[in-house]
Amino acid sequence: MKIASTPLARLGPLPQKPVKSSLSGRQVDSVCISPAAEKPLAIGWLARAGLTVALLGSSLASLAGPASPSILLASGPVAARPAEAARLATRLQKVDPAVLQLLQSDGVTMGVVRPGQSFLQTGVLPVRESAEYQAQMPAMRSTAQAVQKATAPYAQGIERLRAQGPSERLGDLQRQRRSMVLDNIPEGSLAVPYSIPSLAGLLHDHDGLHKLVQQQNMPKGTTVMAQLVGARTPAQIQEYTKLVEAINGPRLDQARQAGLQAADPGLIPIDIKGFDILVPDLAYVPDGSGGSARVSLLDASVQAAWADGSGKTISNSSINGQYFYQSRRILVQSAKVSAQTPIHEIGHAVEDSVQRHDPKFYGSWHSKLYTAYQRATQNGTVSEYAGTNPGEYVAEGVAHFYENPTLLRQKDPQLFQLTQELLQKAAQLGSSL
Repeated sequence: MKIASTPLARLGPLPQKPVKSSLSGRQVDSVCISPAAEKPLAIGWLARAGLTVALLGSSLASLAGPASPSILLASGPVAARPAEAARLATRLQKVDPAVLQLLQSDGVTMGVVRPGQSFLQTGVLPVRESAEYQAQMPAMRSTAQAVQKATAPYAQGIERLRAQGPSERLGDLQRQRRSMVLDNIPEGSLAVPYSIPSLAGLLHDHDGLHKLVQQQNMPKGTTVMAQLVGARTPAQIQEYTKLVEAINGPRLDQARQAGLQAADPGLIPIDIKGFDILVPDLAYVPDGSGGSARVSLLDASVQAAWADGSGKTISNSSINGQYFYQSRRILVQSAKVSAQTPIHEIGHAVEDSVQRHDPKFYGSWHSKLYTAYQRATQNGTVSEYAGTNPGEYVAEGVAHFYENPTLLRQKDPQLFQLTQELLQKAAQLGSSL
């Protein structure tokens, strides 16, 4: 499901690349997220068995042609087991070989995730080191200063309105101020706005902070800020607090003075209504082995959707599969390898590849797609999930085009035509490689 096609910094407090997500309450087919890097890890005998199958598939592909379905199967911790690999290959045989060739040339791979394994060890979430934040500190300080300068007139106006009593203009001014904050944060910045509601998704239901976050009435000191992003040890809390202090400088002390209610500086509530406080794009997530790792806030939300509080993948996740833009990796829940999920995820990868290779075609095509999507949300389409957003509309179109084209043509002929155009372009690009 495609949540946004614009950086999240324009939609909320966490910066992100284009995302497809399925964090709703119902079972869904996909989530796609941008920041991801592959990190090979040690593999056990089951993974080696899957690797053998993948290598065998690649060997056969060299004889049968580059478009053998097996070429997309991943190795390493997410390697498909023999039976899974066979089922995935059967599904992928429905896809145009030239389309598979395009995906292969772009490095797209498909892996299988099983309950109980460390999600972090799938290698799709890049782990960040403390040194990275230290190296970016001058840029983060500069961003905080730019935000302070840009929002100062709005903050003053808000204070005047509050002093005068209830005003209809207050809400508009607050929204304008928020927009100025986001406009002054560069894409890819490791300094992001702080917002309690946005952090609620990082916490599991069993976490004692979860209800407090939902109620939005908890203390907002740096210690609690750190705890909200997963810091559990004194060292982690200290590290996070020092980063917040270094980014904001004297501004943080001013915000503390405005909310001073306690003696412990770490617990002093910070006035985030009157002061635009930035925090590092950092969260601590469990690694599935009793430790933890630093990741981005966005990656932490993905981890929370796939894994339990210890960092191990769960069997009852609302996510059936996910396409990661940057690593070009598709992950599928082991229980869904025989479902429509693999082809649905292929749909996300195809759209991404076509956009990368032929942005001019993609721009024209997507304009028509968006118009069709708006119509479909009013009149119905091939599935309820297809109406989630334009990204899922495309992926469901591709899945049904290969799995049940008759139904697609009957339910949404316009989506059928647009899907056909997309796949024809993908095949053309694949054949030219």
